[in-house]
Amino acid sequence: MTDDNAPVVVIPTQTQLPLGYREGNSQLVARFRRCTKRWKRETRYMSSIDKIVSHPCYVMIIGMGPAALPLIFKELQTEVDHWFYALSMITGENPVKDEDAGDMLKMRDTWLTYAGSRGWY
Repeated sequence: MTDDNAPVVVIPTQTQLPLGYREGNSQLVARFRRCTKRWKRETRYMSSIDKIVSHPCYVMIIGMGPAALPLIFKELQTEVDHWFYALSMITGENPVKDEDAGDMLKMRDTWLTYAGSRGWY
């Protein structure tokens, strides 16, 4: 759910992103893939969500901003993982119902539906 006091974040659709930030940007895609691979490798056996989402590569992906959204959503389509904090940080939103929090499949499905309806991937 969204917080009424949270700042409004406008996320452009994939076609509205400047060319340098579209998924087709090979440098962005390569950096995302390197960070994702390292993040997954180095957090594979961690049980602390705080440590997982504070890993330097995860933080770097958040720093990519809206340009990372299509790449994160592609990742979520193929493998459920702890992308939800990054999605909330980048978009300023959280469409997941309180009762679904912790159910990774429901969280993934909610985010993919929500993102698809906004043209984010």
